[in-house]
Amino acid sequence: MNPAEHATASFGRHEGTVWIRATLQHLRTQEIDTQGTDSQKPLFLEISYPHLKDIKLYWAQNSKIIQTRHGGYSQTSSRDLPCQGFCFRIPQVQEDLPLTLYIAVQSNSPIIVPLRIFDEATLLRHTRISHIVLGIFYGSFVVMFFYNLFIYSSTRAREYLLYDLYLITLCLWVASHDGTLRDLVLPNFSWSYSYHFHVLLTLLGAIAGGYFSKSFLDTRTHAPRLNALFSVLLSFGMICVLWVLAAKNEFPTGIANLLTVALSATAIISGIVELRRGVSMARYFLVGWISVVTGSTLWVLTLSGILPYIHGAMLYVHIGCLLETVLLSLALADRINQLQAERARLQQQAKALLEDTNRKLALSNRFKDEFLSTISHELRTPMNGIIGSSELLKMTHLDDEQNNYLHQIARSSQGMMRMVEDILAYTQLNTDRHSFEQKPVNITRLFEELCSHFRARSQAQRLSFSSHFSPDLPRFVRGDAGKIDMILRHLLDNACKFTENGGIRFSATKIAPLAKDPQGAIWIRFSISDTGHGVPKELHESVFEMFRQVDASMTRKQGGLGIGLALCKQIVVRMRGKLEFLSDVNHGTDVHVYLPFQPVTAQELESIPSILPSALFQTSHPRNPIQESHASQEKRAKQGVEPASENAHQSDDSLTNNALAPLSINTSTPAAAVTEQPIEAPQARILIVEDNQVNYLVLEGILRKLGHIPIAANNGKEALSILKAITPDLIFMDLQMPVMDGFEATEAIRKLPPPKGNLPIVAVTANSDADNRERCTKCGMNGVIGKPFTRKDIKNALDLWLAPASANTDELKPEPPPQNGPHP
Repeated sequence: MNPAEHATASFGRHEGTVWIRATLQHLRTQEIDTQGTDSQKPLFLEISYPHLKDIKLYWAQNSKIIQTRHGGYSQTSSRDLPCQGFCFRIPQVQEDLPLTLYIAVQSNSPIIVPLRIFDEATLLRHTRISHIVLGIFYGSFVVMFFYNLFIYSSTRAREYLLYDLYLITLCLWVASHDGTLRDLVLPNFSWSYSYHFHVLLTLLGAIAGGYFSKSFLDTRTHAPRLNALFSVLLSFGMICVLWVLAAKNEFPTGIANLLTVALSATAIISGIVELRRGVSMARYFLVGWISVVTGSTLWVLTLSGILPYIHGAMLYVHIGCLLETVLLSLALADRINQLQAERARLQQQAKALLEDTNRKLALSNRFKDEFLSTISHELRTPMNGIIGSSELLKMTHLDDEQNNYLHQIARSSQGMMRMVEDILAYTQLNTDRHSFEQKPVNITRLFEELCSHFRARSQAQRLSFSSHFSPDLPRFVRGDAGKIDMILRHLLDNACKFTENGGIRFSATKIAPLAKDPQGAIWIRFSISDTGHGVPKELHESVFEMFRQVDASMTRKQGGLGIGLALCKQIVVRMRGKLEFLSDVNHGTDVHVYLPFQPVTAQELESIPSILPSALFQTSHPRNPIQESHASQEKRAKQGVEPASENAHQSDDSLTNNALAPLSINTSTPAAAVTEQPIEAPQARILIVEDNQVNYLVLEGILRKLGHIPIAANNGKEALSILKAITPDLIFMDLQMPVMDGFEATEAIRKLPPPKGNLPIVAVTANSDADNRERCTKCGMNGVIGKPFTRKDIKNALDLWLAPASANTDELKPEPPPQNGPHP
């Protein structure tokens, strides 16, 4: 036999001892040593399969045993030179005669005996090449392990951890397959010399691969039946592992092979299912599993003798595992790309859904706000009829019982209008349509009016009421009187509602600025203290939430919408102020409102007596008239018009002061005392442009009580027709009307020649916010009265805009036929 020639004997699994006989010829090889003499070159026999437990070699020549050697993995020293399997030095023979070799092999693994003969140099070169190849193989495993471990540390994706676990078990299984584990890693571990240790690693590798496949392909979601099969096989695999650990050499190795085949087949089928579902990463997974299964199958067929053993056959498994490692890493990388693409797609979907939801929510909120705004505006019209009619009714002859009912109507109407104003303010704040005026405010009068109203209410509830207005406070400041009144009325109303015993204190004090203000603002602190029930500390923040009440039960003593305090805080914040709420159960409540105001200039102070009453521009809170303004009295005096009777004013005060308090009837005052006395002054003709019958009747009644002549027009077009025939002294113009609205009618009137084109026009509308008032000003109107209006509002407008009676004397025309109101 020539050097480097080989022969292989395969027997499969065999329980007993296998004997092999081989004849070796032409073994004499010559070489020249360093001294120049010929010597015989040593030869080595290599058995490259590492799983042979016991090997006995008998060398014979001329039918005579010349040497005996003993090897196998059960022997501590069975290699004459480092090699992949077992190496034995061939005995040197003196004559060129055939050498017979008898080999007795015993093992619990499949028996395959690949024989190769090398000289020393060739064997060492062959061993070095084998070590380089194995180094590249195991180095690739190490690189893939740390690469995926790094990705796991970044993503915390469970699949990468399972894949690293699979890499460890696969690497150990291959190292056991080629003998590296036993020879280099665990040389002193006796059980690593057993083939059952290799079976244990086979089971662990199959189980780790199954868990990785199950998680990577997400079979629980996409393939429930295969997921159930995976679960059964993996559970059985864990039982087999415990069996091997307990029984060691008694475990039937065929079960491990069948389980490995079943798990591999299930993984491949799952990959096919995912590939058909369009998952691109499944192609890498599928090819990787097919690679390792192919390599393992070729090796098993070689062990079984079905395929011939060739040089490098033991690398079947290495090549398959290396391909699988690379391809599964590619699959995981592709999975990252898919996850990023899926995440981007989901983010886009979520963004689109969020935008659509926000759009729908904004639309819904807009509809809600428009609905609330419309409702609050529409409620003003019937409330105008109720308040106006009750005000006219109190000027008639009423008995005590009727006066009682009238006061109840007034009280309920005011409560209703307060809720309407709150709803309107809420919608305007939420839609950023709420504006703040900066006009001179008589802070002294505002404070006195609040004290007058709530002192009467407190006395009716048998509560004490004290007030203090700091003497160093200016009488006039620049601000929004309506908003200040709304804030303080809400807080005082709460103090009255939630105080049953004790009293209420209301004060206004000038303080140092809370923040730097280059404009030199005047800071005023309004303090309201009561001895009521108090609010638990844990509920202090919630009382300022919209629609939130401390007691929302069906048995609560006080009602309300639950938006008053929230509105107060929002308005205070938007006015650059601060609201403090201090309260404790059974110790009462202290509320402090800090507001900045700009000082009134000297020029504004000079013009204050001629300033139009604020009620003419906007009625923030409906009030019954208390008394005529000083400006109105002066103007009426100049016109020679006497003020209304004292009895009328007493009636106004009575209704205002008791609007929210329990009724107190003065039986000593006769009913006739409340009757309005006609004005001793020339009559003025007032054109009422109004399409609502109730609003017309109320306004007509007030004008007739004031001694004027009302003229009705159903819409703007009818008003223009009437102006062709007569010239009234003043026009009260509704805004929303059919055929021609108030804006269009006003613009048309302003185009008429004087004096008709210069007639004073005052809008009477339920929508008297800042935007609408600005629009009224632009189209040429002189003022705005908000609905519901009172006799005082109408009287103030007449006092301001009516010229002396003689102004239009030359232009007076016969009065048109009497009209009972808007007509079709």
